[in-house]
Amino acid sequence: MKTNALIFLNGTYPDKHKNFYIREYRRLSADSIIIVADGGLRFFIENKLKPDIIVGDFDSLDRQALELFPAAEIVTVSTEGKALTDGELALDKCAENHINEVTLYGGIDTSFETDHLLGNILMMFAFKYKVRE
Repeated sequence: MKTNALIFLNGTYPDKHKNFYIREYRRLSADSIIIVADGGLRFFIENKLKPDIIVGDFDSLDRQALELFPAAEIVTVSTEGKALTDGELALDKCAENHINEVTLYGGIDTSFETDHLLGNILMMFAFKYKVRE
């Protein structure tokens, strides 16, 4: 049973740091559940990486992209009445799988959408208290 997770959000993955993300994926993927939130899947498509779980409402991505990952568990939520962000949905999958060690990628948007950055920080604090319950 895997006890940690790597979550790739729909953030920015600058080309100058691309090798870092790929190295992290390769180094940690054998021992981690790999979860991709919605538009974070673009990075996986571009770099031929395979996630274990894909979550989201898929408003940031063409749903046909999901067909490229037949082995992945896909968790789809409707945008109508949606109360959680795609990142929060990814963290909920971690909690369901009793995973309390999470590494988050793509949480900082270099276009400086401060609301997304602050939301991601708060999301991690909320997760910390959720897994303690």
